[in-house]
Amino acid sequence: MNKEQKEFYTADFYKSTQTTLKVLNALVQSCQMRSMEMYRNGEFLYMDAYDDAHTREILSPVISDFNAYKVYNNEKFIASIHTRIGLCALVDDFEMFFEQKIRWDYDAEQFFIHEE
Repeated sequence: MNKEQKEFYTADFYKSTQTTLKVLNALVQSCQMRSMEMYRNGEFLYMDAYDDAHTREILSPVISDFNAYKVYNNEKFIASIHTRIGLCALVDDFEMFFEQKIRWDYDAEQFFIHEE
């Protein structure tokens, strides 16, 4: 499994699975999501947030360099919308690094770590 640490993520991103989980749930609760889509089983499909100061503040515990992250995400997932912050790379890198899956709970309307 690829355990390479990327420079645009914070040290806190790599320290605890709960940091990313809290950030994703805070984005949803603060209505900063531009769009999000999950499979019926809660598996992550895609998600992007408005690119503004409030979103960046919420994401700052996990992303330290937004410009570098956005270039990486947009290349990896072929996204060209510069007014949004795509979160596919964040979730994908989380799942590869921690070898755990993030899922959406439709009833609770929040993300959780899926235990297999």
